[in-house]
Amino acid sequence: MYVTEGSQGAQRVLYYDRVEQFKSKVQSSGPLKGAWLTQGSTLVAQNLAQRDLDFLILDGQHGYLDETLIGPMLTAIAPFAPLPIVRVPWNDPAIVMKTLDSGALGVICPMIDSREECEKFVRACRYAPRGYRSWGPTRLTSFDSSAANPQRANSILTLAMVETAKAADAIDGITSVEGLDAVFVGPADLAITYGYAPSDQRNEKMVAVLTRVVESCKTNGVLAGTAPLTLDDARVAAEIGFDFFAIGSDLSFMGVGAASVAAQAASFGKS
Repeated sequence: MYVTEGSQGAQRVLYYDRVEQFKSKVQSSGPLKGAWLTQGSTLVAQNLAQRDLDFLILDGQHGYLDETLIGPMLTAIAPFAPLPIVRVPWNDPAIVMKTLDSGALGVICPMIDSREECEKFVRACRYAPRGYRSWGPTRLTSFDSSAANPQRANSILTLAMVETAKAADAIDGITSVEGLDAVFVGPADLAITYGYAPSDQRNEKMVAVLTRVVESCKTNGVLAGTAPLTLDDARVAAEIGFDFFAIGSDLSFMGVGAASVAAQAASFGKS
């Protein structure tokens, strides 16, 4: 049991119940907003967990994180409301399973290009007979006994990253995989595979591709998320119909904040 903070005061919520809360909030309040954790600081993670965010993604692919940092960071943010999600570095079942044992309530798997790759990922997240995840939630059972129940653990979010033209072409096969909860678009890599700059997110072709991905998600009953590079990109993503998006990172927030303070302080003492 962990305490999550809400507008009605603190309430005790079973750890895995937070996944269903996230899904329900998407339906009632979407699109939801989150942020990336990239720098391996438990203090920064805990700080961001107390902001008005619906989820936090620990970036094990491009961030400066490994398993020795991800566990403590998950512990740091667990008492707070944002859903803890981890992006693993690759579609490796061993890494996926260990990430789940560490306490992630969602796993993002990068570079899913086909139905077969998606099935491999999803099955690594589920216990038999739905998958082949090995049972051993050592860390989780120390603070939530429900982690020992395979059926409870099967509720974690599975998020397949669609970030290539090949994946976009295979989108209906991906979104119809049993047990997949969400598609998470990597728009920078997606743009590159279509011959555009990573920042070129709002041209006609990209908007059409993103719209097609969202339509497939809705047809097959899975959520659609993305990681827009700017707030303007996020606004377009919301208009297209994405259910949730990551709008920045610990590092970018720090940079923007420092630049803002420095700019304001530059005028002090000038007549």
